[in-house]
Amino acid sequence: MKIYRNERFGEERALYGVDGAELIECSFDGIEDGESALKEGKNIKCNNVFFNLRYPLWHDSTVLIENSEMTELCRAALWYSKDITVVDSKLNGIKALRECKDISIANSTISSAEFGWRCSKIDVRGGSISGEYAFFESKNLNLEGVEFSGKYSFKSLILPGVPITTCGCIFKVLFCFVLSIPPLISLTRHPSSASDKSLALMYNCKANSRVGAVITTCTSFNSGSILSIIGIKKA
Repeated sequence: MKIYRNERFGEERALYGVDGAELIECSFDGIEDGESALKEGKNIKCNNVFFNLRYPLWHDSTVLIENSEMTELCRAALWYSKDITVVDSKLNGIKALRECKDISIANSTISSAEFGWRCSKIDVRGGSISGEYAFFESKNLNLEGVEFSGKYSFKSLILPGVPITTCGCIFKVLFCFVLSIPPLISLTRHPSSASDKSLALMYNCKANSRVGAVITTCTSFNSGSILSIIGIKKA
């Protein structure tokens, strides 16, 4: 594996088709404004890498991204790729993940509209996700211990195979979450600690949308609180 350390890449397709590369404290940036830096590569490790250019990782396989940052200018960062692991990183560009499979994300901060469209086998643990229309038409999705905010998300999830486990959602977002899950999913009343007003709001959501989520281990439905959601099940 070739090691690149403290290097800057600004040109178009700078490391196109690379097979076996470890980038340490490198950057994809510069006035050259080149795109698709690592397109069609495989066996790539990125540690403390700064991504500030478009489309860096398209059609790639077996990629590890650690302690790295993708800025708002790093649009559409991960598309059509497989076997991707992201740890302790920041993904800030729009449409950061699309039509990928076998994705593992841990303890990362994601701020990306239209994140995770048409993906398969996504596992997200810890960290946060913020952005509208997340996970459109995705399947085999697992979220655990994630702080999530973003309206119109989880639309047209492909069933079966969409467990969402111990996922923390902010109150104001939960109802967008509920309203946007596709039909044929049941809502179960469980949390005895929730207020009558909160339950009334929840039932109103169900009445208007005929969809819902199985809610358990919820400490409160008060505005701004974090609650735990376990399971999305077919009616």
